[in-house]
Amino acid sequence: MCKCDEGFFLCLSINNCTTGRPYCKDKDECKMTKTKCGSNATCVNTIGSYCCPFSGITQSGTKKACSRCEIECYFSKNSINSHVSKQMCLNSCQMKALYTNMGRDVERASDETSKVAKILDNAERILRSLVEVPWNASEERKSMAEFDIVIRRHMSPVEPIVVSAHGNSMEIDPVILMDTATGKRSRNSAIAFIVHKNMTTFLGNESAVREETLATPERKSDVLNSAIITAAITSKTRDFPTHPINFTFSHITANVNNSIIRCVYWTGTLNGTPWSPDGCELVFSNKTHTVCQAFHLSSFAILMALKDLPHVFALEVITYIGLSVSLVFLLLAIITFATCQLVNDTRRTIHIHLCVCLLVADFIFLFGISLTGNRIFCGIIAGVLHYTFLAVFAWMFLEGIQLYLMVQVVFVPKVPLKRYMLWVGYGFPALIVTISAAVSYEGYGTESSCWLSTKNFLPCSFFVPALLISIINFIFLCKTLMTLKKKLSDVISENKTLGKQR
Repeated sequence: MCKCDEGFFLCLSINNCTTGRPYCKDKDECKMTKTKCGSNATCVNTIGSYCCPFSGITQSGTKKACSRCEIECYFSKNSINSHVSKQMCLNSCQMKALYTNMGRDVERASDETSKVAKILDNAERILRSLVEVPWNASEERKSMAEFDIVIRRHMSPVEPIVVSAHGNSMEIDPVILMDTATGKRSRNSAIAFIVHKNMTTFLGNESAVREETLATPERKSDVLNSAIITAAITSKTRDFPTHPINFTFSHITANVNNSIIRCVYWTGTLNGTPWSPDGCELVFSNKTHTVCQAFHLSSFAILMALKDLPHVFALEVITYIGLSVSLVFLLLAIITFATCQLVNDTRRTIHIHLCVCLLVADFIFLFGISLTGNRIFCGIIAGVLHYTFLAVFAWMFLEGIQLYLMVQVVFVPKVPLKRYMLWVGYGFPALIVTISAAVSYEGYGTESSCWLSTKNFLPCSFFVPALLISIINFIFLCKTLMTLKKKLSDVISENKTLGKQR
């Protein structure tokens, strides 16, 4: 059974508090007990607690004195008419106090994760309380050194809703704010998010968060390369499988080396990695910004590979040089076969198509395999590569058949292979790619390259046909060599017989 901290109660679907996952909701201590600060005294509700905004009141007994920041919020003459409500101001004070308290020296590295967890958990609670407070202003903003808070209300029911702060933004579909029971949006619907600007500095490293704190098991060199965004909306549901939320992150360090970017969310797990990519997808990325899609609400960020493996650069140089040389000679081969009339027409056609497919595949691989910034474009590149490489093997298969037929039926002037060549050479790969895309289109393109993802066995749709064609061609080659050996033996035997007769 889930248990909430002091000052919160468990919000469940059975008490009509939420239709999604249970969460801990703030108690209003001032409403529960009107004499918290004494008779006829003012009580100020805060997230998880309360305070008494009168000078001279100490924390003795049950009374809790408000901080200077909270007192300024409560007694500010301009707060009622400004674009920042008292509740927003008070909650910002709490976040600032939380950063101050958590920023004290902690020797153990494991405590860094617990500090981050406490800040992000409280940030979610603060946002949930803020979106439930009605306010006339369409937008509220509060900026401090450690974070920015933004709340949007009274939004268009048709256009996408965007909030932004500190170079980061969140975009949601207005359908998300609809009440599942009535199908209409509440007048008090709101969205809010907090941008934690200096989390890396807070964790004690000015350039990057420590690897053991934020690295995933698969990539120990991943570092935080964006501000952390915590989001909340008035919807009781926290999962949105059909209407994902888009987050745009500004990079802390420019991704000039085209390093791998991962969209992740904070799980709060203190044992193991606290970050998970589940429910998060990379949509677009360039040197300065990354767009991620999330199918649920939480705290989000991006992780970037700190450095590539030592041998990657050498492999890239070999690949670029090898493919460039290959492109030149493939082009020369196409020109040669196209202009040479001495070669058998069927063989010449097969050679031309084989070289063209290899040329296209090498060109796309050379210039497109690493274009992982745009998820859709990367998927298209992966699909084209899948098709062209399969077409290469299909024409190699036709080459093997042609070689076998040349030896077996050498005296037949025409073989009915040419009429089926285009269907086999291009139709067979198209059929495989179409079926593969229909079954698992999301497997085209990965975070590291525009090729087939290994998560759902999609590479089998390439390697299995390629392996079968290689085996069949090897069988054709063996049979061809055996036939040539037999015919050569017959020729030698005939020559010996003629020699004896002479």
